[in-house]
Amino acid sequence: MIRAICFDFDGTLVDSEVIHTNIWLEFLKHFNIKYTEEEFTDLYTGLPTPFVSEKLVDQYKLPMSPQEFTHEKVSFARKKLNQRAFPLQPHANELLQFAKQHYQISLVTGSGLNVISPTLKQNNWFELFEYIITADDVTNNKPYPDSYMLACKKMNVLPNESLAIEDSFTGYTAAKNAGLKTILLPNTPSVTQKKITPLKMFNNLKELEEWLKNNL
Repeated sequence: MIRAICFDFDGTLVDSEVIHTNIWLEFLKHFNIKYTEEEFTDLYTGLPTPFVSEKLVDQYKLPMSPQEFTHEKVSFARKKLNQRAFPLQPHANELLQFAKQHYQISLVTGSGLNVISPTLKQNNWFELFEYIITADDVTNNKPYPDSYMLACKKMNVLPNESLAIEDSFTGYTAAKNAGLKTILLPNTPSVTQKKITPLKMFNNLKELEEWLKNNL
């Protein structure tokens, strides 16, 4: 029996992936590193900044540590975002309001609280979610299972009593390794080409809500 639902943030509830990718691409130009939007998305979407930084510093032999690179990227992104609220995915509010009536719901994101706060405030989501787990709350971010395990612990539910709603392979991996049943809304075709076994896959949040209504 499903008692709780954990929602991912970027790409799942909000249309932020393109914004994050473009910030990365603009930042990388300072190091003469060039990717197309599609290339960067396929390689790095959904991965935490420290992980991407480590890969890029090593690959391009940059004259700094991954930690320094991460710090510069985060500072650059903060200036670009500047307390900006992300646009919601279609049907996000309706889905959350429905889910709130029938389940415990938590937000489990690989982003920091400072990045998601403007969107949460604008949409009154701080009051909506029972718990909000961000990158600031765990030592090991997605694709490690720590954030999902923490959410289940706080909600006092077993992982197999919980659904994770994700859009990326990184998030799917985190949820699966934590023992949650996973619903996937693939953000790119390449996600479905990987070895995945989600409980269900949907094209949008409205389809997900209809499925939940039929499976209460």
